[in-house]
This record gives sequence, C-alpha cells and structure tokens, in this order.
Amino acid sequence: PNVKIETIILSVEGMTCNGCEKTVEKALLALPGVKAVKASHIEKTASIEFVAGSLEEDHAAKAIRKVGYEVIE
Repeated sequence: PNVKIETIILSVEGMTCNGCEKTVEKALLALPGVKAVKASHIEKTASIEFVAGSLEEDHAAKAIRKVGYEVIE
C-alpha cells in the first residue's frame, strides 16, 4: 500500500541548543503517525513528516508546549 507522507513545519521559540532540538524531536516522534522530525534551534523550526491524516497541527503544537517550548502560529 502506498502511504502518503505529509510534512508540516512549525515555528518553535525557546530552543537554544542541540539538547532542546532532541527534546522537541522526541516529544513529536511519540505522536501517532509521525515518521520523522527535524528540529533546528538555529532556524527555530520543527519539520514533521507524518502519515497523511494522522496528525493535526494543534496536537503537534501541544506536544511541543508540553516539553516547555512555544509554537508561533
């Protein structure tokens, strides 16, 4: 079966180092349907690849906020 992968990029404030990136990536990878995450404290972004229809942006934002970072709409 051909699984469609979608990508969203969120603006994340508060990450200052690689450890912050790992924290954000780990939180997002725990969400159902998420296949890959690349967080960058330099670009202040989190790029999330997920199975189409399996993730809502507000759920991803909530996961990021839960680990102590802010998502800019």
